[in-house]
Amino acid sequence: IPVVRFAAFGPSPGTYGPRCGTGIEGSSSDVFRITAPADWVYRGTSGGSGADDISFDLNGTRVTVDLYADRGELRIETDFEDRGPTGLTVELPGASVPLHEVFVGGRTGYGILYVPWLVDLPAADDPEGTILITSREPGLVDPETAAAVLGTVRVDRCAAISRTLIWGPMSRRQLVPDFEGGDPLGKTRPDEPHPEYVPGESPLLTFSEAQVAFLLPVPAEVADCVAGLVREDAPSDPILHMKVLLPSGTMKEELEAYVAQCSA
Repeated sequence: IPVVRFAAFGPSPGTYGPRCGTGIEGSSSDVFRITAPADWVYRGTSGGSGADDISFDLNGTRVTVDLYADRGELRIETDFEDRGPTGLTVELPGASVPLHEVFVGGRTGYGILYVPWLVDLPAADDPEGTILITSREPGLVDPETAAAVLGTVRVDRCAAISRTLIWGPMSRRQLVPDFEGGDPLGKTRPDEPHPEYVPGESPLLTFSEAQVAFLLPVPAEVADCVAGLVREDAPSDPILHMKVLLPSGTMKEELEAYVAQCSA
């Protein structure tokens, strides 16, 4: 059973993360969410085949937060340098991670390196995330501030579900992960085996109804009802699993419509 570490769900002021996240500022980040200090002014976000980055202004100077979901994304950065541990640690739920001094893209700063955030993944190496806070002005962000900001890093629940939907078929299964420290939505993972991956069939039909209810980003009190409705509609909509398990943009409105039916 894959286990997601330091997962989070729900609203958080000043937090930037995946667009499928709930109540946060959507960014290009496809896995991690991070909460910025009040004096960091948001400027933009970008992503691609390597890092996803979020930019802020601090005292008129740019601060860049680079978020790498795994080692493969970081390898694209040909000038990356790990200049060694600072002696400080970053406190994440269930883990104390060394803070390193780093250099990348002509910028200096600090980061946490190669942190496993999804473990026991079958048929693939466990992904290890790296998050860097850098600037072209040396010392703009001091190590203590960097450690505090990096301590807000979380794996957004919807992003973890997204990755298991991608990696599951590699093991010929559809994966239902569990969450270290408990599901941030308070649900209990069904004690059922991972279903076999069926090419061309909607995951909503491959998963059991209880598994769909667990995976849905909705509270437990309506999840069973919503799961039944979306499984009924799955044969007529080949991407419905994307709309309800990983909703972003107007897809969130479609999920809200299902929730409204169950809350009436």
